[in-house]
Order: sequence, then structure tokens, then C-alpha cells
Amino acid sequence: MSAARFAPLLFVAALAACSDQGVTALKDPPQDEPTDTGDVVPDSNTSDTSIDTSVDTSSVVIPDEGDYVDCAGAGLTEGQWWGSMPFATEADLTDGSGRAFWSVDFDLKDWSTVSNPDSGHCPSGSDKAYRVPLTLSDVGPGIWLDLQSDDGLWVWVNGTEVGHWGGDWQEEGCVNDKANCAEFVEADPAEITALLHPGENVLAVRVSNAINQAYMGVRARCVE
Repeated sequence: MSAARFAPLLFVAALAACSDQGVTALKDPPQDEPTDTGDVVPDSNTSDTSIDTSVDTSSVVIPDEGDYVDCAGAGLTEGQWWGSMPFATEADLTDGSGRAFWSVDFDLKDWSTVSNPDSGHCPSGSDKAYRVPLTLSDVGPGIWLDLQSDDGLWVWVNGTEVGHWGGDWQEEGCVNDKANCAEFVEADPAEITALLHPGENVLAVRVSNAINQAYMGVRARCVE
């Protein structure tokens, strides 16, 4: 047999010998295996619209009457209340620059000072808006709002809506019992601590009076 014909046989024999010594043929480089960290990895091709972003208020502890302290001594000062002229539109009042009355930088032109509570100064079929500055010290207490109105009530703090209680726009439905309504809904105090900051803050209120006498009595109360 010639050397040329014998060479392939030698090559095959060499491979067999290497195999016997544990040498294997080269493969593609191993890829990193995914590791389960326990985290949920979102699918970038889908959009989950079922996420619940509501705030769980089931654990909120409503203060008892004995929990409240004097706000002036606790670091909160309530300034002068201001009220708008009565108006009959569903849209919120705006100033000459188009800013809603609950905006922090709203222009109070043509508004008047009012007392709190304010009673009887909003005819049937009209609404009235209110504002008051709340000045908080660097170390402030827990701040809650006592809510009273005839009829529907809306509240904002520093431009953020706190909530709506009672009737809808121009619908009957007083809030709590101080307005002396025949029918009313009971509403717990609303906490606004997280919406406040040291310095001057703005509390804004709207009341919609469907029939008879109007009433607004929103009061900041403090819990240390």
C-alpha cells in the first residue's frame, strides 16, 4: 500500500485514540442558562392594564375626638378664608390667565374674605368656591379635614384633588350633619398630611348648592 493511500487510515486511527483518552470534538461555546431569581420579568411586547393603582385605605385609623390637639401649638396656622361670587357653571372657576381656582398660583381678584363656616351666601342652583392658606412649620403634625357642606363638596390641597363627597353638581346630598339637612351622608375626616409641605400651602373647596340654604364648613384639625 502506498504512503498516500495509508495516510487517511493513520488519521482515523489518531482520532480513535484521542477519543479513548476523553478528548471530544469541539462544540459551540455554551450559552449562559437563565437563572430564576423569583422576579417577574415583564413581557416587553405586552401592556398590562390590570394593575391596581388605587390606594388601600382599609388600614387608615380615623382619629377619635380626644386625639386632636390645638393646631397653633402643633405647628399649623390657618389664614384668612376667601370666597368667590356664586356661579352657575359646572366647570371650575378660572382666573384671567385660565388657572383653575384650586391652582396654587390662582389670582384672587374679585374674591372677598369670608368666615368659616360660611352659610347662606350661595343661592339655590349655584356653586361657590373657597380658598385658605395653611402655613406648616418644619416639623408638623398629622393634618385632617373635618368635612361639612350643603350640598356636594370637593376639596383640593396644593392643586391635588383630595376627594368629592355628597351630591354631584347641582344634586342634593349634604355632607355630615352640621348643615341641618334633612338628608346627608356621613363622611370621615380626610387626612391631607402627605399633600402638605413646610411653609405656605393652599386648601381649596367647592360647594354645589342644589336647593335652599348653602353651607361650607371645612376645618383643618391636628393630631400629634
